[in-house]
Amino acid sequence: DTEVFAVPESGPNGCGVDHLPEPGPNEIDFAIDNPYSFDSNQQVKSPKKVFGRVSFGLLVYPMGSSTKSGLGVFVDFDPPPGCEGKNWTYGMISYRITVINAKDYRN
Repeated sequence: DTEVFAVPESGPNGCGVDHLPEPGPNEIDFAIDNPYSFDSNQQVKSPKKVFGRVSFGLLVYPMGSSTKSGLGVFVDFDPPPGCEGKNWTYGMISYRITVINAKDYRN
C-alpha cells in the first residue's frame, strides 16, 4: 500500500507535525504554506516520488476546484516509461491520503 500524507505546516505545541515520524519510502510529506492565500481552482503540485516502478505526487487544490469548494487532494501518477502520450493504467495500486492539522495533529 502507498500512504500519502498532505501536511500544511509545522506547529509549536508538542503535537505539531514536527513531532511526527519521518515519512516512509512510500509516503509523501508535503506542506502548503498559507493555504487560504490560494484562489479557487488554483493548484499546487508536490515533488514527485518513485516507489518501485511508479512515479507519483500530489495535486492539491487548497481552496477547491471550479466545481467543488474546500480542500481537494489527488494522487498524480506519471505514465510508465515509454507510455507518454498513450492510454495507460496501473493495476493493483491502493493509496490513502491523510491531511494533518499542522498545529495539533490530534485534531
